[in-house]
Amino acid sequence: MFKSILIANRGEIACRVIKTAKQMGIETHIVFHNKDYSTPHTKQADYAHEILGPNPTSAYLDMDQIVTILKSNQIEAVHPGYGFLSEDPSFPKLLEQHGIAYIGPRSDSVALMGDKVEALQYAKSIGVNTLNGAVLDGDIKTFISNCKDLNFPIMLKLSGAGGGRGIRIINEPGHLDQAITDLTKEKERNFGSSVIFAEEYISSPRHIEVQIIGDGKGHVRHFYERECSIQRRYQKIIEEAPAQQLTDTQKKGMRDDAEKLASSMKYLNAGTVEFLVPANNSDMHYFLEMNTRIQVEHGITEKICSIDLIEKQISIAYTKSFDFEQKDITVKGHAIQARVCCEAVEDDFRPRTGKIDFLKLPTESDIRLDFGIEDGHRISSDFDSMIGKIIAHGQNRKEAIMKLKNGLSDLTVLGCETNVNALLAIIDLKSFHGDEVITTNYIKQNLNNILSQFEELTENEIAIATLVSLKKERALSSPKMRQEIFGWQNHVRPVILNNRKEGKIIIQIAQIYPHILLSVSNKELIKIESFSFKESTIEAVINNKRLTCDYLVFGNFLHIKINNQHKYLEFAKSLSVTRNNYEPDKNIKAEMPGTVVSILSELNKRVEVGQILMVVESMKIQTNIISQVNGTIDKIYYSENESFERGSTLISISET
Repeated sequence: MFKSILIANRGEIACRVIKTAKQMGIETHIVFHNKDYSTPHTKQADYAHEILGPNPTSAYLDMDQIVTILKSNQIEAVHPGYGFLSEDPSFPKLLEQHGIAYIGPRSDSVALMGDKVEALQYAKSIGVNTLNGAVLDGDIKTFISNCKDLNFPIMLKLSGAGGGRGIRIINEPGHLDQAITDLTKEKERNFGSSVIFAEEYISSPRHIEVQIIGDGKGHVRHFYERECSIQRRYQKIIEEAPAQQLTDTQKKGMRDDAEKLASSMKYLNAGTVEFLVPANNSDMHYFLEMNTRIQVEHGITEKICSIDLIEKQISIAYTKSFDFEQKDITVKGHAIQARVCCEAVEDDFRPRTGKIDFLKLPTESDIRLDFGIEDGHRISSDFDSMIGKIIAHGQNRKEAIMKLKNGLSDLTVLGCETNVNALLAIIDLKSFHGDEVITTNYIKQNLNNILSQFEELTENEIAIATLVSLKKERALSSPKMRQEIFGWQNHVRPVILNNRKEGKIIIQIAQIYPHILLSVSNKELIKIESFSFKESTIEAVINNKRLTCDYLVFGNFLHIKINNQHKYLEFAKSLSVTRNNYEPDKNIKAEMPGTVVSILSELNKRVEVGQILMVVESMKIQTNIISQVNGTIDKIYYSENESFERGSTLISISET
């Protein structure tokens, strides 16, 4: 067995590989960029080696720098994790040249499956079901003509993209020109060697994948199916295994195709073959792609199959053989995973950056926690928004969902917005527990129910926010004296909260002694009978009910967790301030660091409310910058492909 390995990755997957490697008695090495200094993966490994680069991404992709570390420390093997170098076929080839083992597939398999066009053509050539499509091979007119022969809607993709990027849905032929232009720009910026191709689009598919592992000699084992249909922005957030509501014909067909694909390549190590399955009770399935690495969701397969896939990866990389048969792999129970991401759900799940000042992980003993952060960790736009995963396993689906709910409810993350509320809302939906076939449109179809928790503030949330504001203003000291001498109402300013749906909420302090009485927007009254502050916790009796909540205040913002729900509130600086990107409306500011993708406006040109002025990209997500006023463009501060920092003014507009 290997004596030492280096994990060429970061975050939770690095921690995951370190754990298994140590259990196997293998010395562990990790690389880290300065922005990851003192994060959990650097502490858990036996040795941590700093890598340099103009930015973290370029550092983690620097193969020569990593090879230098490997050779100078006589490290025998590399585990790439997922993302970064796991998707670059030149990395395993380079390691082979230096006599260093790669814990993953051969470079030719990575190259073949990494190019989606070649992968589709190869799958089709060996009899695997694929969708009808067309490839842009130089001549745009011919490509458009071929696309028009397909059944619309169609999907345009970049062959080298992933993670939900490089995709456009085209409902009618007239939209092809603009979509090709947009994808060409995205290709030039991020996926230089990609080609544009088209496929017929299944409007309500299921996303099902089969976990496989190969010995490099044509022998393949499968670990059954995973359901990955709950997605936003074409990215998974909840996965389950085994996949439900599939016919025996569908299961066998996908397993056979996955094994056929891997066997034909003499595939080595772990991989995942992904399929689209129509939701109309058809027995058809269509090859989507193959990921030639360990997946984020591998943990649910490990749970139902009672197997350590990382251990199998390392062992097969060393022995090039199996120590188990297909009959040894059986399914026990049901597993479900939720990805915890820093993002604003009600803002179309857009990523958020910030510092996590308070993190309390669940204490449930029967759930698995794969996290790569801790208190004080700063969420950067340099990396993906996922900070961890909660995995639950039960004797059946109902039990697994209940355990996941308990785990999510027990998780507290303050300092940066997360999707925890949305995850809880999804697994609480009646349709999630019923016989409804879940498709990739599930979140879109249930969005109103998922967002309902963000619409109105509860009396408890308003009361807690008021207490925090009064504490900040030092208005809670000597309340009886101030009430008697000054008159409370004349002494304390009202508390003003910005609410994303209702606008400003004005809270008048009607009384302070013997208890606090609040008047909300001159309507309801809220009674606070008692309260106490304890570090990051508030205990209070509000409207005759006792409660405890965690809280964090920074600047004008307040994050609280109350009744298992995270809420993100803002105190208004004045009656004229609202929470958005604009100051007040004419200067459009950036919410987070990013890069300008395209500029769709010109100096001195008239613009109208709702007009798209610019497209920017942050944390792999593209966002339209939209005018909130009618006016004229005064200044555009950045050019295409130019980077900007959070708070930077992007465009100035003169109102008319």
